[in-house]
Amino acid sequence: MSDEVKPKDSTFPVDWSSVRRVLIVRLRSIGDTVLVTPFLHALREFLPEAQIDVLLEDWVAPLLDGYEDIDRTIAIDCKNLASRLRVGRNLRRARYDVAFNLHAGTTAALLVRASGAAYRIGYDHARLKHLHNIIAPPAHVLWGTEI
Repeated sequence: MSDEVKPKDSTFPVDWSSVRRVLIVRLRSIGDTVLVTPFLHALREFLPEAQIDVLLEDWVAPLLDGYEDIDRTIAIDCKNLASRLRVGRNLRRARYDVAFNLHAGTTAALLVRASGAAYRIGYDHARLKHLHNIIAPPAHVLWGTEI
């Protein structure tokens, strides 16, 4: 059986009441990692009982260690193929319900797909966006302004 989820209509297809495990992939950049914290806070308020894990590159992961709105940071050495394969297998075993790709790069898209999450959410401008089954519009459409 395929783990592919196809939206039935134009409404957001996630049944949030059944979401128990969430993965956020935000691989690089100290600044972007800091800027994602309001999203993490809002997600925690929206899903207070869910397990929320964040996947980051090993050199930036310490920024979120101890951050109260997430349950776990997962560090990856993106330069090391063995690390990427190991993390991909572990993500699949974790059985996430939802995975957000907040990075838009190739490695992030592959890891979100490897997670096996039923709902894989990524931006319209992401590389390999076909690996996501829910496509979010670009930021300027979401926020109504050019960036």
